[in-house]
Amino acid sequence: MGGISKGLIPFKNKPMIQWISETLKPQVDCVIINAPESEKDYTVFADHVVEDKLPGYQGPLAGIHAAMSETKHPFIAVVPCDSPLIPDDLIARLGEPLRDKSIDLAVVVIDSRPHPVFFITKSNLKDSLGSFLKSGGRKIDLWFSKLNVAEVDFSDKPKSFLNFNTIRELKAVENNSITD
Repeated sequence: MGGISKGLIPFKNKPMIQWISETLKPQVDCVIINAPESEKDYTVFADHVVEDKLPGYQGPLAGIHAAMSETKHPFIAVVPCDSPLIPDDLIARLGEPLRDKSIDLAVVVIDSRPHPVFFITKSNLKDSLGSFLKSGGRKIDLWFSKLNVAEVDFSDKPKSFLNFNTIRELKAVENNSITD
């Protein structure tokens, strides 16, 4: 993405992370962003910015582990920084199955396909996640396989979960009016 921190890349005249933060803030008690210490620009979009607690870059799960280490809340919602179109009912819909105390995690599913970077999980699974990472695990869905997971169907809003890996992808969506 041109050497720019992905979440700070503009989408429709504001950083992608700003779209996400503005959509999440009315839905949650606290926004925590995982970013390296060098990424001070994220502080305006979050209540807290946390760095990975584990040594070496261990991928997105290490960032989730860091956020779990910081929160005082019983649940943590996870959204990637390159998906600025998330829906304003994301937390309500993902949170519903977690009323059942046996459910560990609720993940977005579109047309029977899980989108494992959009989920809510119990914060007390930090030790489980830490053990998974220490054993060399890095794939989100492999960690999920050890948990009691509820799939939440968002097939009615598939475009809400688009993520951008190139400027070309971002511009293509930006130049078209994408709505669900």
